[in-house]
Amino acid sequence: LAYTETQERLQNSEARFKAFMDHNPAMAFLKTQEGCYIYANPLFEDRFNLARKDWLGKTDFDLWPKDVSARFHENDQSVLVSNQSMEVTEDLPMPDGILRSWLLFKFPVDCAQRRLIGGMAIDITPQKTMELELKKSVGELARLNAEMDQKNDELKKLDQLKSNFISTVSHELRTPMTIMRESIAQIIDRLCGELTPVQERRLQVTLNNIDR
Repeated sequence: LAYTETQERLQNSEARFKAFMDHNPAMAFLKTQEGCYIYANPLFEDRFNLARKDWLGKTDFDLWPKDVSARFHENDQSVLVSNQSMEVTEDLPMPDGILRSWLLFKFPVDCAQRRLIGGMAIDITPQKTMELELKKSVGELARLNAEMDQKNDELKKLDQLKSNFISTVSHELRTPMTIMRESIAQIIDRLCGELTPVQERRLQVTLNNIDR
């Protein structure tokens, strides 16, 4: 009777575990110390287009490219040696050839005098894409700001050139105008002889215009 109850509790526990993992929004897996897969949830199979026979008892080197498998194996060993969980971001090619980014959690699992490696992975490709787009936008904004600063500097230089030009022209014009005014004033004062009323009026108008 005790054995039957123990078996029933074990079956119930396994059923709860399976129900939980089957509906887990993250990929989940268990591996032996040697790196052989002994459990993978349905999302794992679905995302990598693998049937149970394709992954059961297989290692990373049987499933993924060599460079990716080497990183996975190195992380597994770090978890086993440190007996601590690990969080890493990995890029992994999918069956369609597209590279996707995963936030991967690995942790040691002690089970019936066996040490296993547990793992859960969340697809963060959309977040990574947004992050890259944001960095690109920030870089573009910085470039535009730099261009705007350069244009502003150029406008300041042009404004200074305009001011210098106006100042120079004003100075150059002021000297002959001053000489002209003195000459007209002397004529009006009849230092050069008598004037008719019409001549005097016209000279006075010219003098007034110069003084404006």
